[in-house]
Amino acid sequence: MRTLIACFLLVASVASGQDQPVSAEEIGRESARAEQARALFERGLSAAESGAHADALVHFERSFALVPRASTAFNVAVQHARLGRPTAALRALDALDELQPTELDRRDADMLRVRLRNALSTLVVRMPAHATLWVDGGPIAGDGAERTLVLDPGTHRLEARVEGYLPARREVTLLEGVTAEERFELVATTPRGVARADAARPEPAPPRARRIALATTAAVVVLGAVITVLALALRPPALPSDGVME
Repeated sequence: MRTLIACFLLVASVASGQDQPVSAEEIGRESARAEQARALFERGLSAAESGAHADALVHFERSFALVPRASTAFNVAVQHARLGRPTAALRALDALDELQPTELDRRDADMLRVRLRNALSTLVVRMPAHATLWVDGGPIAGDGAERTLVLDPGTHRLEARVEGYLPARREVTLLEGVTAEERFELVATTPRGVARADAARPEPAPPRARRIALATTAAVVVLGAVITVLALALRPPALPSDGVME
């Protein structure tokens, strides 16, 4: 097996037109890497057949990191799909397109891509245009009063942030293939209406000034009462009118 892989690598090196021949040491390293990638791929297949899709995904991803192959990328996408992660599965299929897949791999990838797109959820978020939107702990690029997100179905944590306002947080559960809407209305940390009301309200007078004002008001009331009494006392009595007999 190792000899066959080494011969394949040597032939590929010559066919590619490299100026310098591949050393025996390099051929040995590539051979060992290819064997390890194949072993991981086989483990991924066994785990997938037993229903352990999370374990299968780990094996396929490690195999792909050693030797990127279209068939491995396709199996990574399949495991993401079975774990309910269509967005990650679509990214894996994008990697497959760059690896010169066979016609069979390309056809299977196209069929899976259609299923994945139908499984995605759409979320329309309405919020202040200058706010930042965070989804599942990470910021989402973009701005505007309406943001359209394509997400995996399931529960997601949303948060809207903007300086000078209290952050708004909530959880939403999205259904497969369904479009949902959410609206955020942020509350200022110091509401402008309250600030204007506080500015318009007169400040209370200090205690001494209040006492002087009360004393002055009382004196004015008493003085008015005295003047009224004196005016009534000094008023001349009314003369009786002459009676007329009819």
